[in-house]
Amino acid sequence: MRNWFWNRRQFSLFYRDAAHVTAVEPNPLIHARGAERLRKASVPIDVVEAIAEVLPFEDNAFDTVIATLVFCTIPDPPTALAEIQRVSKPNAEILFFEHVRMEQPVLGKTQDLLNPLWNKICDGCHLNRDTMSIIQQSRLDVVEVKQLYNKLFLSIRCKNNKRTIERSVF
Repeated sequence: MRNWFWNRRQFSLFYRDAAHVTAVEPNPLIHARGAERLRKASVPIDVVEAIAEVLPFEDNAFDTVIATLVFCTIPDPPTALAEIQRVSKPNAEILFFEHVRMEQPVLGKTQDLLNPLWNKICDGCHLNRDTMSIIQQSRLDVVEVKQLYNKLFLSIRCKNNKRTIERSVF
């Protein structure tokens, strides 16, 4: 299985059965900070410097796509989701682990108030982004959602519902 692991923190659970991992990191400083962990990883990891909205991969290149704690910083999440769908194979598994705006009114409002400062000091992170709604509005099929830590974090399993277009030879 060929996995694509897209994050800043290496969660070995997600890629423990992978033969190879291709990671995308837009920030060269973050990539440099993780160089030692890359060398010690249990599977080969190639890091590509790119942004999520314009992925430098062919269509249908990946069996699995994993995004962990990154959709809060992506400037255009719907475009990034469309790119994920493009580069993943039909019926590929798409896994997300993301923090979201909390439903509890006081905590959600607190996130709203902290967001401008948080965004400046945390590399563009939108503390109060409703990532679940963005995913639901995409063309991915949401299969399972697990809520963690009072619904601050969501583990979301999706399938790429695109179909391949078969070309007839005449």
